[in-house]
Amino acid sequence: PVLCLVTSALAVCWLARRFFGEMNAVFALVTYGVLSFPPRQNFFLLTAVELLATLTLLPLYLWALQRTLERGSWRWPLAAGLLLAFLFKLHFLATTQALAISAVVLAGILLLRRDLNTSTLYLRLGVTAAVAVGLGLPYSFLYPLT
Repeated sequence: PVLCLVTSALAVCWLARRFFGEMNAVFALVTYGVLSFPPRQNFFLLTAVELLATLTLLPLYLWALQRTLERGSWRWPLAAGLLLAFLFKLHFLATTQALAISAVVLAGILLLRRDLNTSTLYLRLGVTAAVAVGLGLPYSFLYPLT
């Protein structure tokens, strides 16, 4: 669980540093580490699915999202969508974390990085969302929250 916390927080820090600079990365690291990991869940109710979602899929999704934002290739939006679909299928909390981080990063890009705001970027993000919803959302209705 500690490795899960550290790798996920470092992935968020790296993403924030890449786009918004050192000070914002430190703020993102502290905020993510403090707010998104309640000790009861991670240290007492440890499950393999939770570790897979937060230790592996969430950092890989953030990496693919960063590549989607920076590069013109179409494989990164497909990879980000596929990883987000896996998160939909495996772990609800990791999905909400991924969507919250994505929303904050995209809002920051809209406000602070005008050089990245292109119609092609929005098309690539649409592909990411379509793949994630198309592959992950139908499965999530099989096991509704009780």
